[in-house]
This record gives sequence, structure tokens and C-alpha cells, in this order.
Amino acid sequence: MTVKWSAGGQNTDWWNRDNWDDTNGGQWINGVYVSHYVPQDINYAFVQLVGTEENPVTVDYDASKSQEAANQIGSLEIGDNATLNVFGVQQSGQYAFNVNNLTIDQGGELDIDTTSQVFLGTNPVVYGLLKISNASVLIDSHSVVGNGTVILDNASLGSTSSYMALDCNLTTVLENGSTLYINNASAGKKIEVDDTKNYIVLQDYNQTVTTEISGYNDNTVIRIEAGSQTPISGSWQSNGDGTYTIFIAFDNYGNGITFTDVVLDTDPVFTIGEFKITQNSDGSWDVIDPTTTDGTAVTFSATDEAITCYLAGSMVRTLNGDIAVENIQIGEKIVAFDWKNNRDIIRPVVWVGKGHVKVNPALPDDEAGWPVRVLKNAIADGVPCKDMLITSEHCLFFQDKFVPVRMLVNGVSLFYDKSFPVYDYYHVETEPHSVITVDGMLTESYLDTGNRSSFRQNGKIAILRGKMHSWEQDSAAPLDVERSFVEPLFQRIKARESITSACCVQKERIMESDESDLHLVTEKGACIRPIRREGQYYRFMLPPGIKTVRLVSRTNRPCDVIGPFVDDRRPMGVAVAEVHLLVLKHAYKITAHLQATKPEGWYADMGEQGVAWTNGDAMLPLGDYLTERKMGLLSIRLHAAGPYQIRPQPETGSKARII
Repeated sequence: MTVKWSAGGQNTDWWNRDNWDDTNGGQWINGVYVSHYVPQDINYAFVQLVGTEENPVTVDYDASKSQEAANQIGSLEIGDNATLNVFGVQQSGQYAFNVNNLTIDQGGELDIDTTSQVFLGTNPVVYGLLKISNASVLIDSHSVVGNGTVILDNASLGSTSSYMALDCNLTTVLENGSTLYINNASAGKKIEVDDTKNYIVLQDYNQTVTTEISGYNDNTVIRIEAGSQTPISGSWQSNGDGTYTIFIAFDNYGNGITFTDVVLDTDPVFTIGEFKITQNSDGSWDVIDPTTTDGTAVTFSATDEAITCYLAGSMVRTLNGDIAVENIQIGEKIVAFDWKNNRDIIRPVVWVGKGHVKVNPALPDDEAGWPVRVLKNAIADGVPCKDMLITSEHCLFFQDKFVPVRMLVNGVSLFYDKSFPVYDYYHVETEPHSVITVDGMLTESYLDTGNRSSFRQNGKIAILRGKMHSWEQDSAAPLDVERSFVEPLFQRIKARESITSACCVQKERIMESDESDLHLVTEKGACIRPIRREGQYYRFMLPPGIKTVRLVSRTNRPCDVIGPFVDDRRPMGVAVAEVHLLVLKHAYKITAHLQATKPEGWYADMGEQGVAWTNGDAMLPLGDYLTERKMGLLSIRLHAAGPYQIRPQPETGSKARII
């Protein structure tokens, strides 16, 4: 039954029954036939609030009175020149305001200001204005439709279990510390933020947000919920039209979250800088501007390069004997090895630098920041002459070539030393780049490839130099990471494990599994598990309306499964062959992953015909086969999967890396 506001602008009280008319004449309520009653006097009423330009309507809904009539409103239309104000507290613990279907017409306004919960039903339609203040609003469909505006004022919309799908024509405004949980595929036309600390919350999978983020400033926080991915860096890129792209990386292989249309605040003018990433107590991650943190965060440069350096106590061979790296001064004459002429030469130190690392144990060992300990005698008798501590990307010198030490780690005589969650590191630079001797081992001096500003000068006087170097043009010896060269070195060093001075070192035991844990994630974030598995075939039941799914699985890295002497650190998910979608009695081939231009999350062809590898989180477009009323059965054949290393989760979520 339709109940219409009849008081015009003369009275504003929702709960005054004389302000309402039943358009059909009346209803029997508690044995009495009445034509004036509030909508909640009956179950599932259809309600209309409509004003005129000459006689606008404002209705006040005091939630403290809502227990007087607690039935759900079936449908509410707030028309042109009509405003509904919801306020007060519902004392009984029920919804302060409860409507199943809401429509706000152009020129209409719903203003919610209550600390009690509000339920706005399924697919509320907003062509006018919906303002939510100090409230937690539940929407059953997790979506808002329309081309109007939603204002959040110290309020939240969505939750970790219900990310919002917002109409592509909708504008959302965040004010006074508000939180918006967004679905990347449907984040609306625009999200505006004021200069208070507002949160845009996403899930931790590869996604691209094309919605305009307007007014971005040093209080804007991008929050990534806890999951299997860990953000390691954030970077800015100008789009050339006054807007910017933000990329939050999960690894060094292009996986992460992208915001493609960010408009900076102009009042006051916001100047972009480097991002900082912190982990919260619930495991989520905040990606924020440097000025918004309290000093506990660690800087991740948008252009971080591999850090190659020594820890304190490393002994550098100089003209005056071996000197601890932390005591080396600019101008010190150190011994360099001229391998082309097989002789020692003397070169002065032109720069020394110092930095600080706080390890992120959530990352793989070689990327987390753990230093590598090379045990005494691990390489040869007397080499090194004592335990050596260097970073994982630091190079050792073998047979006229440099090799990163991470490719030689065997877990016994060369291992990641996890007793150093934080540490200082030091650089020693010569001109030109040199092969030098540290702890009795031939290794490298520092090569400035553009990251000098990341470190603090440790000497008194610096030689001013403007040239930036490259490894290809300026290194003292060629870098060789080919398996054919590195694996024999690895095996030769491994064969010496039993004669090192610390043969009691226990190698970390890592479990392996061939189970891929393959599942699907829909555009709205729902997880779909296989209903059946037969060998390499996985079958998933898909609900109507699905156009795209993501194939999510465990990942492995060739360097972990085969050996560190393989310089391939890409996360490999599953190798997918044929994919079919069965709808009613029709079977459709899905081949987007096999095309030359692949969707997000797929690697380029790897030499296997009819097969494509995922990175563990790959998008698979399904086309328009699943209409609103058609379900489907998705069949996926895996060509290969695993083995996968199963590592225990770290107890700490420390995100810091390079300070």
C-alpha cells in the first residue's frame, strides 16, 4: 500500500500520523480502519515524499521513536524538493531506519545523522543527494545506483566483507575522517576527499581503479586489507594532463594496485613525495604520504634499486691494512684488483655512505632485507677469512665475473641471517667501480646508479660528481646471472658445506605441496571454490551476471623450487590450457588467456603451445554468455601446477625496509 506525505511544509514530524495519507483510502490496523498512519504501522509500505518548488517538504525522522512502529518500509521515494532528515538513537538495538528499496530523485535529499545502524536495502537509487553522518550504513546488495552524490561525513560505507559497487555515474564525497570500501571494477565516477584523514579501502589483489580520485592530499589513506599480498612500495607517475597515476606494488614484477586518475588538492597545494607503508594491528596496510606518519613507518622509494652493501665489521683491505667498513673515510686508499692484468692497484675512496634496514619478514627471504652470512672458508680455504655479512644483491667475484650472493645461498654455508631484523649498512665508492677485497673475499665497491640520495654520507669531505653510472657501461666486471655459469659455482660451494667452520648450522626445513588451491574471485570479491575436480580439470559453478573472474592460486618462484642459481623470481601460479564455459546446453571456448595480448595477470607466451601461466592472480574475461537468468559451469584444465613451498606465516608484520 502507498502512503504519501500530505502535510506539505507545514509539519515536519514523521511520527505524526496526521501527516500521512493512504492513497487507496485506508487500512485496517489493529481492528480499526484508518486513513492516516505512519509507514511503519503496516508491513512493507510504499512511501512517497514529494514537494514542489513553491512548497518544499522537509520531514524529520527521530530514530528514538522508531520502536513505536518497527515494520520495515518496503519502498521509499524521496522526490524533487523533498528532504528527509534521520537522526536520534534507536535504543532497542534495532535499525534506526529500515527500508528495503530506496529511490532519491533528482532534487531529493536523504540526510542520515545517527550513531545507530541504518539499513538501506537492495540497490538504493541515488539521483539526488544521500548524506550519511556519524553512521554505519548497511546495503544488502553492496551497491548504489544512480548519477547523484553520496556524502560520507565521519561515516563508513561498506565493510571488509562487503566492498561497494558504485554506479559509474555516481560521485562519492569523503569528509571528516570517513571510510569507503570500494570494488575496483565499480568505484563510481568520482571520489572526492577533503583534507581530513579519509580512507579508501581495497582488497589485496591486482586491480586497476579508473575512478577519478579528486582532492588527494597528505591525509588521504589508501588501505589494503590483510590477505596473501603485501604492498612493498608506492610510486607516482604524471599522466601529462595534470592528473597522476598511483601504483602500489606487491612485488617487483608489475603486480599491484593502480589508480589511474588522481587529481591533487590545490587548496593548499599538495606536493607529491615518497610513499610510506605501515601495517595495522589487524594485518591491513596503510599507504600514505610521508607527512601523515608518526615516524614508525619506513620509507619505500618509488624508484628503489637493489641495495648492495656491507654490514658493520666488514674488513676492507687498504694500503694501511684491513679497516672496518664503518671506519673508512673519504680519501682512504684501498686495494683494488685489476683482473684484466692480474695485479693489485690502489684507488682512493671518493664517497662513503650509510643507511638503515628494517626487515619485512612477509616478503621472500631474498627480498625481505635479511643479510646473507657467508661463513668462514665457505668459498675456499681462507675465503672468506671470517664470517662475511652482506646484503642479498651484493656481488661476489668469480672467474672474472660478478654474481649476486643471493644466487649462491645454500642454507648452510651461505644463509640468510635472521638474527638481524634491523641493521646499518655501509657503502664504499671508488672511481671507477672496482673489484675490492673484503673479509678476504673478492667483491665489489659501490656503483652509483642513481640511488645515492637514499643514503647518508658517512665521511667528512665528498668529491662532487654529477655523472650517474650504469651497470652495463661502468661496472668493473661483467655481471653473469646465467644458470650455466652460476649453478656450477653453487654446487662447488655446496660441496664444501661439511668443512665450513659452522657445519652445525641447521638448514631451514620448507614443506612443499602440489596443491594449487585454485579458486575464482568475482568482480564483487566473492570467492568461488571448485564443485568438482577430476585430475587436472577444475569445474566451477558460476551465478548469473558474471562477466569476469580472477584465477587465484598459490604461487611458486623458479628460484625457490629449482634453486637460487636460477635468476627467475617471478611468482608462477598455474599453467592453464583449455577453458570452457557451459551455459544451458551450449559450450563456449574461453581463449582470452591464449591471445597475444593477454589480460592482467598472465605471462607472455613461454614456448608451450596452447598454455599460459598466471602470476597467481589473473583476470579471465568470460564474455556476455551469463545473462541475469543463466548460470554456467566453468571448466579449466591445468597443464601444470606446483610444487609450492609452504612457509609458516611470520609472527611480525614489520613493513619497514630501507630508511
